[in-house]
Amino acid sequence: MCRLGTLLSLLLLAVSFGRAQEEAPYLCKGSVPVQVSADLPLDFQGLYFESGLDGSNGAVTLLNKSDKGIQYYVAIMEFFDEKENYLISAPVYNVVEEDQTIPLDVPFKPWLQRNWPGGPMAPIAAKSTSRETFNNVLAMLTCPASVRVALIQLRYDDGTGFKYVSPTLRLSTTPGQKMEIHDPDGAQRWQPLTVVGTLEVDVQGRARILELDAADVFRKWLQNEFSQWKFVPARVEGKPASSRLPFIFYLGDTTHPWVSVEAMRRRGARGAILVWPTFP
Repeated sequence: MCRLGTLLSLLLLAVSFGRAQEEAPYLCKGSVPVQVSADLPLDFQGLYFESGLDGSNGAVTLLNKSDKGIQYYVAIMEFFDEKENYLISAPVYNVVEEDQTIPLDVPFKPWLQRNWPGGPMAPIAAKSTSRETFNNVLAMLTCPASVRVALIQLRYDDGTGFKYVSPTLRLSTTPGQKMEIHDPDGAQRWQPLTVVGTLEVDVQGRARILELDAADVFRKWLQNEFSQWKFVPARVEGKPASSRLPFIFYLGDTTHPWVSVEAMRRRGARGAILVWPTFP
């Protein structure tokens, strides 16, 4: 019976892998409705979202309802599943073209910069629209069903400003920079390999492994790798908070990571995940 159960599990895994291959390269793909208060000077329309193993991204049309042009802007969009459970957040913002700095006073610029889609983004003229992109480095096991705008900060052409922040503002944790292997010689000993697990990121941005489907000796090596990276901590109600983050880690020419995605889903994992190294 044990052997039969193993064969059935392998068969189910193969079927899941085949389906994932057919759906590749997207975990999620499609339009998502946006909820935004009518009294805010910036509207969000036609949001498109997609997610793959290399992270999540999309585009949204920003409508400037004001009679003044918007020179700089920062907005945070929160994504939820069909049961209104929080998934991730994604920013849309522009920067100073000359040095790509963020001229507005926000307390989480490292998080914005880590999720920057690239490009300076243009100002938005009065009573006009601009189609802008957004990004989040995390991949999605659960596809979003709705979006809420939780923060808008603007600087108009005349030097005046506008600021709205939801009291329940949330940000999803993210690596503080691109993650690379610090011990390549040690990595050579383990590859090819694919493992899944769960990280805990504390309010200082330190990561430790809570769960890992691998031997203790490899867990020690991988924990050392994670400990050398600084994460941007999550925010709950606008304040830094600890959080848990499922992850897939792979080395060398291994089983396709889509198989691990399906395995994580069957084990009950949901929401955002970190895939490291970033899948090409």
